[in-house]
Amino acid sequence: MFINNSSTLIITGMHRSGTSLTASLLQSAGLNIGKDLMSASQGNAKGYFENINFVDFHQRVLVSQGFAKEGWTLNRDIAVPENYLEEVKQLIQNNQADSAWGWKDPRTTLFLSFWSKLLPDAKYIFIFRSPWEVVDSLFRRGNSGDEVFTYNPNLALELWQSYNQIVLDFYHDFPEKCILLHLNTITDDPNKLIQLIKQKFNISLGHCAYLFEQQYLNRAIEFNRLSLLKRYFPDAIKLYSTLNQSADLVYQDEQFNDLLAADIDSYFTQKAWVLQDWLNIRKSEKSVKQLQTQLQQTQTELEQARTQLQQTQIELNQSHIQLQQTQIELNQSHIQLQQTQSELNDCYVQLQETQSELNQSHIDLQQNQKELNNSYIKLQETQSELNQSHIDLQHNQKELNDSYIKLQETQSELNEFHLKLEQAQLEVKESQAQLYITQIELQQISAQYKLTKDELDRSQIHLKLTEGELIKAQRQLKLTEDELDRSQRQLDQTQIKLKKSQVQIQQMQADLQKSQVQFDRTQEQFQQITGKTKHQQLELSQSQTQLQDMEKSYQQICRQLEQAKILITAMESSKFWKLRRLWLKLKRQFGQLEEQLSDKSIDDLPEQCFLLPLNTISVNDEKNRLDKLFQFKEVIPTGDLVGHLDLPTQKEKSQTGLLLVSGWVFSKNDRIQTLLIEKEDFSKEQITYGLLRPDVASQYPEIAEASMSGFQWQITLGDDLTRVREIRIWAILEKTQQQICCFARQITIESNDDQTTPQAKDKDLFFLGNPHTVHAWQKQDLYQRWRSNNLLTPKLLLVMKNEATQLQLNAGIKISLIVPVYNTPSQFLEEMLHSVLAQTYPNWELCIADDASQESHVKKILEEYMAVDSRIKVCFREENGHIVKATNSALALATGDYIALLDHDDTLSLDALQQVAECIASHPELDWIYTDEDKIDENGNHYDPQMKGQWSPEMAITHNYTHHLAVFRRTLIEQVGGLREGYEGAQDLDLFLRIGEQTTAEKIAHIPKVCYHWRSHQNSTASGGQQKQYVFDSAYHSITEALERRGLKAKPFLPAIAKQYDMCLYQLQWDTSLLTERLVTIIIPTKDRADLLKRCITSLEKTINPRSVKLLIIDDGSTEVATKDYFKQLQQQLWSCQIVPSNRQNDTFNYARLMNLAMKYVDTPYILHLNNDVEAIHPGWLEDMVGWMSVAGVGVVGAKLLYPDQTIQHGGVVIGSHDGLADHLFHQLPQESVGYLALPHAARNVSAVTGACLLTTTELYQQFLGFDEERFGVQYNDVDYCLKVIQSGRRVVFTPQATLIHQTSASRGQDYNFEEHLNFIKLYPDYRDPFFSPNLEIDSMQMAINPEQFCYAERAKNLKILLISHNLNLEGAPLMLNEIAQYCVSQEGYQIHVLSPKDGVLRQRLEDLGVKVIIHPIDIYSPGKTLYTLKQELEELGNEIQLKDYDLVVSNTLGLFWGVELANLFKVPSIWYIHESTSIHLFGQCFEKSIQSLILSCFTTAAQIVFVAEATRRLYHSLDIKGNFRVIHGGINLEKIEEFRQTHQKSELRRKYNIANDHTVISIIGTTCERKGQHIFLDAIKELNSINPEDFSKITALIVGGRKGKYLELLNRRIEKLNLNNVIIFEETSEIYDFFHLSDIFVCASLEESFPRVILEAMAFELKIISTDVFGIPEMINNGVEGYLIKAGNYQALAQAINNCLKNPEHSAKMARNGHLTIQRKFDAQRLLKKHLETIKKVSLS
Repeated sequence: MFINNSSTLIITGMHRSGTSLTASLLQSAGLNIGKDLMSASQGNAKGYFENINFVDFHQRVLVSQGFAKEGWTLNRDIAVPENYLEEVKQLIQNNQADSAWGWKDPRTTLFLSFWSKLLPDAKYIFIFRSPWEVVDSLFRRGNSGDEVFTYNPNLALELWQSYNQIVLDFYHDFPEKCILLHLNTITDDPNKLIQLIKQKFNISLGHCAYLFEQQYLNRAIEFNRLSLLKRYFPDAIKLYSTLNQSADLVYQDEQFNDLLAADIDSYFTQKAWVLQDWLNIRKSEKSVKQLQTQLQQTQTELEQARTQLQQTQIELNQSHIQLQQTQIELNQSHIQLQQTQSELNDCYVQLQETQSELNQSHIDLQQNQKELNNSYIKLQETQSELNQSHIDLQHNQKELNDSYIKLQETQSELNEFHLKLEQAQLEVKESQAQLYITQIELQQISAQYKLTKDELDRSQIHLKLTEGELIKAQRQLKLTEDELDRSQRQLDQTQIKLKKSQVQIQQMQADLQKSQVQFDRTQEQFQQITGKTKHQQLELSQSQTQLQDMEKSYQQICRQLEQAKILITAMESSKFWKLRRLWLKLKRQFGQLEEQLSDKSIDDLPEQCFLLPLNTISVNDEKNRLDKLFQFKEVIPTGDLVGHLDLPTQKEKSQTGLLLVSGWVFSKNDRIQTLLIEKEDFSKEQITYGLLRPDVASQYPEIAEASMSGFQWQITLGDDLTRVREIRIWAILEKTQQQICCFARQITIESNDDQTTPQAKDKDLFFLGNPHTVHAWQKQDLYQRWRSNNLLTPKLLLVMKNEATQLQLNAGIKISLIVPVYNTPSQFLEEMLHSVLAQTYPNWELCIADDASQESHVKKILEEYMAVDSRIKVCFREENGHIVKATNSALALATGDYIALLDHDDTLSLDALQQVAECIASHPELDWIYTDEDKIDENGNHYDPQMKGQWSPEMAITHNYTHHLAVFRRTLIEQVGGLREGYEGAQDLDLFLRIGEQTTAEKIAHIPKVCYHWRSHQNSTASGGQQKQYVFDSAYHSITEALERRGLKAKPFLPAIAKQYDMCLYQLQWDTSLLTERLVTIIIPTKDRADLLKRCITSLEKTINPRSVKLLIIDDGSTEVATKDYFKQLQQQLWSCQIVPSNRQNDTFNYARLMNLAMKYVDTPYILHLNNDVEAIHPGWLEDMVGWMSVAGVGVVGAKLLYPDQTIQHGGVVIGSHDGLADHLFHQLPQESVGYLALPHAARNVSAVTGACLLTTTELYQQFLGFDEERFGVQYNDVDYCLKVIQSGRRVVFTPQATLIHQTSASRGQDYNFEEHLNFIKLYPDYRDPFFSPNLEIDSMQMAINPEQFCYAERAKNLKILLISHNLNLEGAPLMLNEIAQYCVSQEGYQIHVLSPKDGVLRQRLEDLGVKVIIHPIDIYSPGKTLYTLKQELEELGNEIQLKDYDLVVSNTLGLFWGVELANLFKVPSIWYIHESTSIHLFGQCFEKSIQSLILSCFTTAAQIVFVAEATRRLYHSLDIKGNFRVIHGGINLEKIEEFRQTHQKSELRRKYNIANDHTVISIIGTTCERKGQHIFLDAIKELNSINPEDFSKITALIVGGRKGKYLELLNRRIEKLNLNNVIIFEETSEIYDFFHLSDIFVCASLEESFPRVILEAMAFELKIISTDVFGIPEMINNGVEGYLIKAGNYQALAQAINNCLKNPEHSAKMARNGHLTIQRKFDAQRLLKKHLETIKKVSLS
């Protein structure tokens, strides 16, 4: 509570409610509202009357908690952290006066609870205003921060409700403290407020001055707006009524009373429509006002030009006459323009020439009538031809006529809106087709702009009557500015924004419904559990209390025992030495010490060491005595020593497993020679001392040693991260060699891995929170995340519209949409129509056939839309003929090049037709195009996406998987006769089958984008309801006829799973005669394991006619007697069986060679590869496979294989997974599951099938020389063969009707062949499976949605990008940025600029690429740097480099967070690369609090945050609030390294650096620093001498990357101390490849690394690798596979790993080879740079 001796009046309420006016009146009456008041702006022309200090306080609190500084939040009460209290008290003390005082700030509403507690005697004046006036004012204001309403206009009304509800609640709670008034009550008589303050608060103020103007208060709002608010926001109306009734002085609002009495009809279907166009109108009015202001400023100059205007008046009048004549010509030429696209292109070229000449004429005339031309330039966008005629009609009549011809396409718009000529001219400049889009959008929202039409008509009349006079021309300009702004800026975006708002609301509604269901379920579960657990909780609470007491006691004992170290070290007498051993023994009993102690018995100690006998003393008594004896005391420098231990503090959070030690210390009278830190085993090691500390030097200028008094070190914590540690640092003085303990501190180390997340306090902004946090986006459905990621942003829409316009001009493809309609609900029908009208591609026609609908609204709606748009054609059938006849009637109306089928209640995506038109333009030979689709329910929620693969001819025989959106060449539909009667219910399938027979696979294309939304409601098939029998019957007949036409011996049937789930998913049952006509040789490789082979062949006997097959068993060296006996038995049976020995000696197993060996014994047309651990289940499986082989063009057929547990082992092979390899689809999916799109149960085309059961033709197998024995001896030989078959023009089929059991390599085991994996990737680089949608996660064998997939990356063109690097040195992060820059320039031709605070050697490389390099020093670490000064510096930098002209900013490294804010200040999207796996807590400690808050906000400001390692991403996971984190591993240029290896000899490099050729060279490469652990490397080399002295003489150890400094000096001293004569340190060098190539073993001893580039380089040079296992390193190498991994800081383990490499050279060489192969597969920069480029494209369009 704050003592306040004067009267305080706080004025607040919702923004735009009149609080500024009220404050100004009270100020005039004597209320002291402060001196530092916010100045006026366009939002408040008379001023805000807000005390800047209070506003700043509120804004900072809001921003610190993640809210907008303007107060745009629905939170009811914002908590104020305690650290602000002193500041607030000072603020009140500075502003309070002897007389009445106060302040005004609408944000105060959010802090009422805080202020009422702090100022309990304060009084409040709450001002409210009608919701429509406040919303209207917010829409018109346009201040910084109001952009939020552009994307969410409903937020304005929600804020009004939230603010006023807070006010009303507070008023009801404290009526004696508050005055509640309507603004109009004050404006009617301001002195009523003064009187009320006197009456209620006993505060006397003077007389009010009437300071305001009526024009700023009252603005008439159309009644239809109020009606919409009442219809869709009844809570707001109710709240406003309550406010009126509760006010101290009731205000009679007549407009509100009329609203309450009115009956409201529903017109719009979505709330978003209610306020969106209102917002657009107010934004337009704001633009008009700005233009009017500009016009008024030029009034004086316009008056001076009046004389010249009069001289040109005659010409203007003549132009009017000629314009009217031209108008007739425009009408006559309209039809001609539509028929001849080529004339349109000619006119467009002509128009450009005309525009150039007219512009030149305009410049000439501008010298004499400057301001007149300015006025006409504004009018030119709506009546360009009129102005051009006025300027130069006599000299440019021909050009004007050409321009008018160009404007023919907007004739219908010109008839309704004469002033739209300026729109037409602007659109012609951009592109002729864009005019057509604008015309459509104007017609779509014409119903919403009836008042605007009237104003436009009046404007047209006024313009014709008053053209000759400048003042009247000015008035006309004002009247037409509204239409100008709407035409120019709004009409081409309004519909899209409305649609976007609808989608957002629909998504929110879906999420709300899901959340409600989940909440209800959770609540029920909670209630059930609550009753059961109350008793358990009580018991648990008691147990926890006891346990906590015990733990506290235990921990206190441990800490006290730890503290004894200092005293024990000082004990030199034998008595104290025995006491030390006693302490160590006690500590070991508590489990705190692991060192080996003396075996001397505790009984040897004198009993007087204990004041009580051991057998009688209690633990607590002993603890108390030890507390007194061994109590820990923190040590700080005393006497001649001066210093401070900065880190660690007494409490630290362990995020990295490291503890940073830093500070400063010096001696006044001596020089400190060395600093030592005491380790846990009481030994000491030297730490880095002598670092630069300018802050200390400035504090102690008289001490020479102060400037270099800094020290720093890192301690590894090991596995036990949460415990108490002690730090002791000793100084050795140079003169006396005295060793003094200068620091001792006890640290409690806490972990962030707890499942509960404590609340972060303001003093600790950098607490990362819970790494196990589950964010809202993680709970979201994958498809909803995919939709959010692929929303058509305004920027993307603008790009697409421009491309659509150009496409129409160049290609002119016309698409006819065919829609049969029957009794469609009005909502669905209008949504379908709106989705067509909103298309970004304009060249379409909508052909509708109403099948004699009985519902009257159908005809009414269709007629209304026909009148709006001439592209809509409707045929009203006289009698109902069902869907086939209706569709054919609609087809009869079509004149387009292509036909698109659209159901009457479905909708299209905004870009659907553009996607189709672009696909056709790129491939004009196409006959059939189909897209992806999803379902949409009655509320607009999207779900169940169908992400399809490319054309699958075999699946299309029985499965209509292409479905929606289907587009066909019109001539092809006419050729097959359209839809056929008698196939109702499956008419689409029948049509698709017949069309498929008239075209080829090369003329069918799939667009992998969701372009179609299939309506799901109670009566639709999309809802999953039971389908009618006639649908199945029609499908059966369609498929049967197609089989007959194609000559295939098969019949359709419904599998059991299709019947179970009511799916019309027919499959084929093939004629058994096919197998007898085409014999099969079954080739089975085997070795021993007669039990497996017997089960396999027994299953064949039960399911296959032996006369149709031959058995060929390849024996790969069986030795078991049982197997040989079984071979003999087989040859005596009915089977035609032959046993072929492989004759393999000691060479490795080669499956491909075995299968190829069998070919010389094959004499049948077909061969079947079958593993010996495969068992057939049912008869008919082989007939099915042979049946599919009978289809022309099929070259390979594979079967479905199950594990013995009835889960799927093989459902086809997908290629491209696991970094370019392959895997089995639907792996481990239960057999009875439907699976994605029912694909596990549908015969279909795939890229490959497994060789465990593979059927192919003998001829084809011989043609390709069988399996590739050299490159794919064991793995991928089957996939390679299938891909060769596809490359030859044949197809591969997977059939689920052939289902078998597979034990999976039971007789051979599993292995992992790196060589064959690399061979596969090299042979098929960047292969993307065409049957696997790019919208699916390629590594998901269940075909899960990939939410990160972005479908519009190809539209990011001609980008200008700013890359920000912390320096330009040859280091990992700058090198990666250099590679990205090079890739963007070479692949896309982007304009790349690089900004760096420091220069470096990379600058020349970048400039050689044509990259502009900007060196601009920014010191964010300078003392006194605040958020305010930083933003000022960033704004100056952004203005200097004109950042607003860039498309993207890429900020590289954690320390460049300011680059994200730089981009944010200029509204440019940004990407933030974070390489560091460092504690953000430590990183942020050197910054002021406001900058710490900025750093945290950057995690949500950046559009994308990219980490180089998954482990690093997990470290920051709690900050991933938006789901904008992504991992892209680092990569290197392998070609460059391979070229170096080929051109440099290891022996020559060793001679170059004087290194013996017969030595084993062990290298640690990287800039020397504590973090990289070179000192641990030295200890390991010393340890290696102890465990392997015989090899040590032949070892040379290298430290490469020495950087001058104290740490390098420490390393040199340690080398000398340890007598390591075989260790050489090389300074930093650009010739780093030399040392990789001459080395044998590479060591990474880093204590902290994310994804070190040096390890990648070591893998590329095929070195034996030993590394610590910190952060992302295990993502690079697997322990024992590509190298050895050890714990950080453990030099003994490092030495042992080095010794293992020396003692096991073959295994070490294999690991090195594996590493070399792994980097080629996973970390090739060329592959990873594509991911960086995709991210850049995606973010640039956001």
